[in-house]
Amino acid sequence: MPRLGSIAALLLPALLAGCTSPAPDATREASRTEPSARSVTVTASPSPPRDISAALSAASPSVGQIRKDSCDGLSSTGTGFLVRDDLILTAAHVVEGASTLSISFPEEDSPRDVDLVYVVPEQDAALLRLDTPLTERQALRFSGTSATTAQVVGVIGYPLGKSTQHVNSGIVSAAEDTATLNGHEITGFTLDAAINGGNSGGPVISDTGQVLGLVSGTFLDPSTEERSEGFHFAVGLDALEALVDEHRDDDAIGPMGCPGDFEADSPLVELKIRTEHELAEALGSALFQHGQAINVRNLEASWSLFSDAMKNRQGNFEKWSQGLATTYWLIAELREIKTSGDAATVRTFIRTEQDEAYGPDGQTCSIWPLTYTFRWNGSDWLIDRAKLRAEPSACR
Repeated sequence: MPRLGSIAALLLPALLAGCTSPAPDATREASRTEPSARSVTVTASPSPPRDISAALSAASPSVGQIRKDSCDGLSSTGTGFLVRDDLILTAAHVVEGASTLSISFPEEDSPRDVDLVYVVPEQDAALLRLDTPLTERQALRFSGTSATTAQVVGVIGYPLGKSTQHVNSGIVSAAEDTATLNGHEITGFTLDAAINGGNSGGPVISDTGQVLGLVSGTFLDPSTEERSEGFHFAVGLDALEALVDEHRDDDAIGPMGCPGDFEADSPLVELKIRTEHELAEALGSALFQHGQAINVRNLEASWSLFSDAMKNRQGNFEKWSQGLATTYWLIAELREIKTSGDAATVRTFIRTEQDEAYGPDGQTCSIWPLTYTFRWNGSDWLIDRAKLRAEPSACR
């Protein structure tokens, strides 16, 4: 299967996915300078079958540059776009390892803070929430139909870390395709529009200005490991619509933050759902938020996802939070769900890493066979009980 390189613009070393690195001098300057007005440059492919410039111009105000700062001092940029007045879609690899996230829209003087709501690494998509709804800009709408081969499309983004927005056009070269990015198999389509580092997370739009997909990466030549020319990959409509529909009302997990004195970046919890139960996504989302809040050291947010009965079982916040200083959730796997009234019981396996002093039997990586009971409080699923089915085992 073809492999993708990421294409987000790093402000230091290069990635080859939706965020690749620009020339160092230009990138560093772009990261320091935030002009008061951002212009839009339109570059169309020669003689496209249909003119798409009007659609690009109409959609461009709703597309912003995302900046990610990491705990190791590195920064990178990507692209994101409004899908609701307070929600933004971008690529998962754009936000991975972030301590703080912000987005800058055209014609605005200062960036806006955003928080992570939900991420789907296996589809390279992430949903973010603005602190304040952006009612003066029109959210982009999803197309009623998927991309078709030879369809004229446009892309909008911030290549090479530039703060000036750029748009390009091209055609869909294959309406259905797959690729591998960071070990995840992704489904979507390919296109030939001009795409560079920093375009990751930007929208692929139709000539009517509707979203057909999300820019993910550029295919690598397997013989040279170099990026191909005009052979790019986008996440398709199905994955994007599902992410927004299922998680648009989820609470953000709060500022990402840095994990205290822990040296590594905060990992994103990888959610694996092995059941077709109708509540799998909702309960998986609640478990993801709980674990990710622990990862970013927003323990108050994690505690808030407990029911009152669960909080009483834990004694108090201080007692519960002891020993979590070095704990990170890596994988949350949901196996079986049973329901009774307002309760749902979920069999899970939780994979964590922690310092030796805090791990069972000195483990630094553990697999916990846990059964969680959730209760519906009228608006949210809250963790009501967590029970070990067996002693945690060391990771293999």
